[in-house]
Amino acid sequence: MKQRHFKTLSLVVILSGILACSVESQSRSKSIDAKIQGMGDSNKISVMAYNVENLFDTEHDAGKDDYTNLPRAYKKAHAKEMQAACQSMSTDYFRKECMELDWSEEVLDTKLSRLADSILQVNGRGPDILIMEEVENINVVRILNRGYLKAAGYQTEILIEAEDRRGIDVAVLSRLPLASPAEIHLIDFTPNPKDPNWKKPLTRGILEAPLKLPNGETLYVFGFHFPSQANPVQERMDAVDTLNRLMSEKPAGALMVAGGDSNITAVEDQNTGLKRQVLSAQWDVSNIVGCQKCSGTHFYRNEWDFLDLLLFSPSLKPQGQGAYAYDPSSIQVMKQGQYQLQKNGTPARFNANSSIGISDHLPIYAEILLKSKQ
Repeated sequence: MKQRHFKTLSLVVILSGILACSVESQSRSKSIDAKIQGMGDSNKISVMAYNVENLFDTEHDAGKDDYTNLPRAYKKAHAKEMQAACQSMSTDYFRKECMELDWSEEVLDTKLSRLADSILQVNGRGPDILIMEEVENINVVRILNRGYLKAAGYQTEILIEAEDRRGIDVAVLSRLPLASPAEIHLIDFTPNPKDPNWKKPLTRGILEAPLKLPNGETLYVFGFHFPSQANPVQERMDAVDTLNRLMSEKPAGALMVAGGDSNITAVEDQNTGLKRQVLSAQWDVSNIVGCQKCSGTHFYRNEWDFLDLLLFSPSLKPQGQGAYAYDPSSIQVMKQGQYQLQKNGTPARFNANSSIGISDHLPIYAEILLKSKQ
């Protein structure tokens, strides 16, 4: 099924004097009525973080290495450009995939249909706040939301581009309106003094989306996708430090939730304490405070891991002073979608020629409750 591409509105954002172009979609509704439009239960806010794995549209974004995820027609028409781009890939597998994968409108339709099925498994409408990682641009966010997630009633669509070479970023969809403009924060990387050729890594930023809660308060939502395990551990340390700094800069008592793909494995956590010490010093970490019977969100080399996290600020603790509190018993890995799992119960990566497959990650979910109405 052919999909119409939505024209994007470009928003120029200055990022530390070095980032040029960013795109952001503000809330489609100006209403900030206490009873948020489309909310099924104004006393409960659900949030989910999901690495949707290579969610690209079918058009080339200038300056980005999105060549693998382009239609075969484009690849044939730009053979010289494709040859140069694909030959720069790191392995024979990636070079072959870059040249041969046909990321057509029909393939994108299959990807989006399956993804929507996974998202809408939450009460048939999806979570109130959806954080997605590995999303190319606001165009594909709008295609997903307006063409496949109509049942969700998401009025807020946000993606601000950062510096990742492939062009993958973090996006937020929500039934809640923006309380103030969203921002992107670049990770403050530590230079390597032993490497005279060290250059600042070009990677995803941390997306900040201040959303207006039904009681009029602001919930600061941070979406992240930390550097992968192919990168040095110092880069994930820097990412954690940046997120913690952003949290500490908010007013005392501010309501905050963060979600995304940490890329911090259990082994790395044992060696560095990045989750159980550094993150836990400021946040409640989803798989530490809840989800005790969950296996994990990612399966690699016969091992489950909680790469994907939801993080809750002290003001959202059940015993905290805020009007809202997260519910530890609600934290779970969502895996009831019909396309998510292989027969052995592990995540099925997307393959348009297979009857299953969406992403190599499973989403993590939680609920935040209005205390006075519990």
